[in-house]
Amino acid sequence: MLVKKFGRKVRSVVFSCVPASSQERNEARNKNFSELVCKFSGAINGFSHVKVVGERTAVHDTKVKKEERAKRLKEKNNIEVDANFFKNKIVCIWDDVVTTGTSFCTYTAQLEQVGAHVTNGIFLGKTSYKYVQQ
Repeated sequence: MLVKKFGRKVRSVVFSCVPASSQERNEARNKNFSELVCKFSGAINGFSHVKVVGERTAVHDTKVKKEERAKRLKEKNNIEVDANFFKNKIVCIWDDVVTTGTSFCTYTAQLEQVGAHVTNGIFLGKTSYKYVQQ
């Protein structure tokens, strides 16, 4: 998909995953995936230039009520990005599951604040909830 979108310019595109809720989860979920995507596409791997400090609560928990998800979204941002690395780079962001899109938007804004040019978002799936009336 990256090669189809960017062609030969893919070699100047940074591929970066929306970080998970902790550094440990982020490494388990995104490190190898990001390496493989960049190996096969030729994109620049941005994984090592993003750090999750502390832990925040995951938003997409299926057993959580809508009000609790909204509260979790307001938690303090715990992501540090390497501003020097991302400055003036074209960035494609990947997220495994989109729930509200807030994590993607927050991460995009953070990268753009340090001078990155976020041009694309790729999502594997969207959270859906089946509410049962009682």
